[in-house]
Amino acid sequence: LQHAKQRGLWVSFTTNGILLDADAGRRLADLGVDHVTFSIDGPEEVHDGSRGPGSWAMTISGLRHLLEARRTASAKAAEATTTGHPHRRRSRRGRLSSAIKPVVAVNVMVGRANAGRLKETIEMVERALDSGAAIGSGEVAEAAASSVGPGAGDGVTPAARAGQTGGVDIFRIHHLWF
Repeated sequence: LQHAKQRGLWVSFTTNGILLDADAGRRLADLGVDHVTFSIDGPEEVHDGSRGPGSWAMTISGLRHLLEARRTASAKAAEATTTGHPHRRRSRRGRLSSAIKPVVAVNVMVGRANAGRLKETIEMVERALDSGAAIGSGEVAEAAASSVGPGAGDGVTPAARAGQTGGVDIFRIHHLWF
């Protein structure tokens, strides 16, 4: 990865995140990896059912480590920037590039086991990241039922509506398996 980044190449990869610890997250952020996608198979019980018990919590932990490393690296980059927009810097080739790297995405596999549960899956991931713990689907359903206010139920997460950048940047459907 370091070799590719030193030569100005775009570096992107997909992971299940289970081996991504705090040190690996720091190395990826410090290298300036451009894009990391995590695969999630649905709500916790669906994910664990297809990938093994405890895999949901390990994936969320890896995701959390990378996001924390990105926040730290972005803060350092912003401090080092003395001119221009605090979240932009010049690349080796003089082009502007985002100091907030990597872009973090979650691909959600959709199949029979989780059809109709995409919003629940996204909310579960965001709540797990916000709370610092991989919480279960019952807690997500309870929290979702109690959410009220402008835009409630429109599919846009509260973090996205507030314009926060500390979490997942992109949620997308990756595979349809029926």
